[in-house]
Amino acid sequence: MDHIRFTKVNIEDRERKKKRGYGPPPPTKYNVEQADFLKNALDSQIKNTLDKSEKFEFQPYLVMKLELEPGYTLQEKDEDKLEYFGVKIINKETKEIQVLFSDDLKLANFKEALENYKKGIIAKTKIQHEDLFSIIKSISGWSREDRVGDNVILEDLNNGDYIDCYLWVFDTVDKSKEKMEEFKNFISANGARTCDTYVGESVVVARVQLNNDILEKILEHPLIYKVENIPKFYIQYQKIKEVKEMSIDDINFDTSNLKPGKSSSICVIDSGIFMQHPLFRGVIGDSKTFYCSDDYIDNSNDYNGHGTAVASICEYGDFQYNDDFVPEIFLFNAKIHDGGYKDTLDLWIKEIKSELGDLSPNINDAILLFCDKEITFEELLSYFQKEQHPYLKMTYSKYTNFYEKLIPNQMKDIVEYFYNGYGCRIYNLSQGDSKYIFNGGKPKAWACVLDELQNKYDIVFVVSTGNFTYELYDDYKNIKETYPNYFYKMKECKLIEPANSASSITVGAISISDEIINSPERLTKLNITRKNEISSITRIGPGVMNAIKPDFIAYGGDRGVEIYFSDRYEPTKNVGISKLLFNNDNEGLFTWNIGTSYAAPYISHILGRILNRYPDASNNLLRCIVASSAAIPEEIIQQVQNVVNSENELGKEFLHQNRNNFNKVLYYSVGYGYPNIDKCLDSFENRVVLIADMKSDDEKIKPDNMHIFEIPLPKEFRQAAGRKRVIISLAFNPPVRNTRLDYIGVSMEYRLIKGVSIDEVIKAYESQKGKDEPFLIDDKYVCSLEPGSNLRSAGTLQKSVYEFSRDINFNNNDNLYLVVNSKMNWSNQPQKYAVVVVLESEDEELRIYNKIKERIEQTITTRIRV
Repeated sequence: MDHIRFTKVNIEDRERKKKRGYGPPPPTKYNVEQADFLKNALDSQIKNTLDKSEKFEFQPYLVMKLELEPGYTLQEKDEDKLEYFGVKIINKETKEIQVLFSDDLKLANFKEALENYKKGIIAKTKIQHEDLFSIIKSISGWSREDRVGDNVILEDLNNGDYIDCYLWVFDTVDKSKEKMEEFKNFISANGARTCDTYVGESVVVARVQLNNDILEKILEHPLIYKVENIPKFYIQYQKIKEVKEMSIDDINFDTSNLKPGKSSSICVIDSGIFMQHPLFRGVIGDSKTFYCSDDYIDNSNDYNGHGTAVASICEYGDFQYNDDFVPEIFLFNAKIHDGGYKDTLDLWIKEIKSELGDLSPNINDAILLFCDKEITFEELLSYFQKEQHPYLKMTYSKYTNFYEKLIPNQMKDIVEYFYNGYGCRIYNLSQGDSKYIFNGGKPKAWACVLDELQNKYDIVFVVSTGNFTYELYDDYKNIKETYPNYFYKMKECKLIEPANSASSITVGAISISDEIINSPERLTKLNITRKNEISSITRIGPGVMNAIKPDFIAYGGDRGVEIYFSDRYEPTKNVGISKLLFNNDNEGLFTWNIGTSYAAPYISHILGRILNRYPDASNNLLRCIVASSAAIPEEIIQQVQNVVNSENELGKEFLHQNRNNFNKVLYYSVGYGYPNIDKCLDSFENRVVLIADMKSDDEKIKPDNMHIFEIPLPKEFRQAAGRKRVIISLAFNPPVRNTRLDYIGVSMEYRLIKGVSIDEVIKAYESQKGKDEPFLIDDKYVCSLEPGSNLRSAGTLQKSVYEFSRDINFNNNDNLYLVVNSKMNWSNQPQKYAVVVVLESEDEELRIYNKIKERIEQTITTRIRV
């Protein structure tokens, strides 16, 4: 079903973080009973450990789960006490569950402390160790069930199969190596085989080939944390072979959905496109080179492969090799380089080689001397035949001033050519300048011109965050130990120009898979991330004026770690964790690669699909619709929670009141999340999308003014089963000025009001005249939106969610009111913008689409003068 259009209430324009709690106090516990309870649990674990070590013939180590009362975590002083008691925390499974390890089964200090606690011996003002022992809820063993990985089906494992055994990680690598050797001896003594091992500071794993029914013993071994399946490597290798050998005859390719004059288009600004690729037949329109010099002309084909790969995602989205390929979007090819901005001498050599053929060794040596400035250009010419000198001088002169043309002019020329000539409105720019890492302040020229063009024309730029290269700043051996915390400590991980463009859509990358391809018996290649986690090669925000950046994330794949016999660690691109793309030669249809470059075009593809469905949508409405559909994967939410809960102090931009701030870390990492293309295109019975595109002169908002939108909120929706969400998205494309501290000329934000009448809303907001004055509406009627205004309002794309389960404080009012405010920074020009409101319920039986549509259509617009 189509999204429903609505608009603002027609009134005259008028000028006009939660603190982190510490949990409830622990329940009052009688020290004698609690001491006896803990001592009995401790004795029981010691006995079980001794029984199992005798039965399975391994060293008796005590591994216990310490469960805390809800809302409590161990303080540093508590951990010091436990260490004095003879136990060491080797894993923090959750905030409430800690895993303790000891090779001393007597635990004399622990038992003595419990005895003193039981006797009520006073230390200063309270019973000794009361703060620690009173918050312990239980002590139990790390069980067989705890050791089985989530995806492991024990019944499917047989002798001869491989499993990955994750061991506990100890204080030092040497200690972990010692335990690994002990485990290997245990495996060997039981007739099985350890194929390979990896011992690092944060992960210790052994690949074991099962034999002699050893699995049951492994699942009871105290050194084992988890047992996991290994990837099905043989199947993956076969798939790679099949994909490499595929031909166009094996693929269903249908261009019937391409409609000249109607289908949307995307301009790919990159290294060119391989025009002869069979799956681009009929897809690519005009192609043109936009090099840094008007004198330099080359064909628009793709020698590098980057542009072809990007274009494949722009056209088809994320695809599998056995999909049907049905193009719906036309592509334009704006070639700006041959895979990078190259040295002018390289370009000159490339051109003369294409004309003269391969150069002699003497000439190549002379070119090196010329590069080192040991000979002049005239001396270099003496190595060529005399009749070639005029040609060489002419071609060389083309490159003398090659880089005098600015990148902003390149961008402007591209837009003017494809927008004015073909009406192209989506521009994919998987490019950036790694020399310019944005760490606050003002953006550079490249970002500025993108913002200017998006204010002047009704277009959208989609820009990748840029790739972060860890090994340039730290030994790659450390990446598994420091991921993902390094993002929040190293300034080098931030966005690069022009990804900080205020009005562009900036896209970061997440991992596509964790099934890295190895040989069956070697662990020479390790994945860093798991599927849906933040890719180790992405970059993060914030953007200009601490705006939420990136805006979205998409699958870009990730690198892995390859370990060589010399204990050397190198990054590796591996098909198992890479993204399937189009190849740029005749050696096969497909290839694999990784990078934020291949995440960004997925968002471009979604924009193109939306534009096909809603062809009159403005650039602001396009951004709003994508934002309204996006969600942050649970894997990333858990990652961020772990980062925030860690004791590591993060960069100041991620702090609030000197504490790690969850929302800042989350939204500056992945923006509003991963978009859902189905939700972008359609409304559903239990998920209704309202769209308002405020782009005409009488719809724009003047600075220091407000607009009010009435949102139908039927009783059936308020009282539906489960959680209900009202999702608000706002986008605007303001003028920008790099000479101003407030880079954008106009700021905008919004509030959502419930339980009051339209007259009360107007009265409350009319007197403000755009100023930051207290609202006259009771707080209980102002909907709590996440993220809050302080975090989201710095950006030109804003999204937040009001979530509720009960019909409270609505006062039987069948409307919500969205109040949009505009504030002048330095521009007094009326501002175009768009709003999207989503009413979404978990109740799949709910049917509200037609009811809301009828309410919107029956609304009688009345001009109210105040």
